[in-house]
Amino acid sequence: GKRAVAAHYNFFEAFPFFAAGVIVYMLIRGLVDGISAGSLTAAVHPQDLSMWIVQVSSILFLVLRLAYLAAYLGDLATLRSLIWSLAYIMAIVPYAAAILLLL
Repeated sequence: GKRAVAAHYNFFEAFPFFAAGVIVYMLIRGLVDGISAGSLTAAVHPQDLSMWIVQVSSILFLVLRLAYLAAYLGDLATLRSLIWSLAYIMAIVPYAAAILLLL
């Protein structure tokens, strides 16, 4: 119904901000590691805490967005707002991690 379509479009509004944050993090990570930005996979170091944090926040973002969809479809406004807020925080994490790499 209409609620499902609205929730679907809301995801398309939220995802680009999140995806850009991950890309910014990877580009800065590549620069900080002395690796060209064209070789993003070479910048991945699983033992690095900042990478782990970005990976976990990315998974949580997607899980929270699915929970948001369920709350939206269930007309659970308060829970939906809480989930949206948590997902937004997860979307900000890659930007914060990128800034910390530059310090």
